[in-house]
Amino acid sequence: MAGFKIFSKFHGELQLQAGLPKKFNKIIPGAECGYVAHNEMYMAFQRVKVGPYGLVFSHYNGMSNSDRYSCEDDEPVIEINFNIDGKARIDLTSHDWVVFQPEYHEIMILPYVKDQVHFLTNNLENFGIHIPYSKFKLLAKKFKHLRPLLKAYENQKFGFLNKKIPIKTSIKSMALLIQLTQRIERGLYDQITLEMLEQLIEQSLVQDIENKPSKKLKFSYVDIERVINFHRKLRSDLSVPVSIKI
Repeated sequence: MAGFKIFSKFHGELQLQAGLPKKFNKIIPGAECGYVAHNEMYMAFQRVKVGPYGLVFSHYNGMSNSDRYSCEDDEPVIEINFNIDGKARIDLTSHDWVVFQPEYHEIMILPYVKDQVHFLTNNLENFGIHIPYSKFKLLAKKFKHLRPLLKAYENQKFGFLNKKIPIKTSIKSMALLIQLTQRIERGLYDQITLEMLEQLIEQSLVQDIENKPSKKLKFSYVDIERVINFHRKLRSDLSVPVSIKI
């Protein structure tokens, strides 16, 4: 996580330390870990690789809604960002504030990171998929609507598939995301996990390109997770994803 910096409006630059906070218990095997702690607040980051993809799990706990935080990183990224729990206002481009809500996601090109965050809830959980340029070129050949994003990346410009308006994640994709993270939490970085990850990427792209937000979505990640765990009790084979059809 070299080059990644975090700042507080009230306290200046916050020290990023290796490892995880003592109270943190969602530990991912083999992950590169870093955290920031100040008083009762902490931010915890875990990064792993599945095939060529980088996955980042971010947890924010005890955040102050009166403070403003900012992050900086010079590394460009092609990312599908899923907001799992919590709510925040984020300015990714120094121009516009966007509200990220639970069960929403966005596909974005960031030539660098220099964002501002205003947390609207005390806790927030986030999951990001970093897609390598070579893979994104292949996706752009398959999905023509991605070509402006590919061009934005090549020209070192910002790009957003949904025009900076996060879209509700479909229940089908939510179920796949939950099962994917369950495998990763068990340290399973195998071919099955890679296939599930690539399926999730394509499902999200199809939903977004067709511009069909999941208007029927009336369930949280926790609700869908309960359904999946119930199915898991009925069968022990983790290699077969549970399919939820709406």
